[in-house]
Amino acid sequence: MVKYDVTNLWKLNLDRYWRMIYTIVGDEIRLVSIIIEVLNHKKYDRKFGYRTT
Repeated sequence: MVKYDVTNLWKLNLDRYWRMIYTIVGDEIRLVSIIIEVLNHKKYDRKFGYRTT
């Protein structure tokens, strides 16, 4: 996502209705997961251009 200057972006399905968007940053010694946003399914679809039902 350009807004956050992220080079990798991941999605985790939390429940049938919720999605978590996160990134992983780090170096050879440590890795850190950063939660960017938690969205319901409808908002996730709109944000990423999927057709909602």
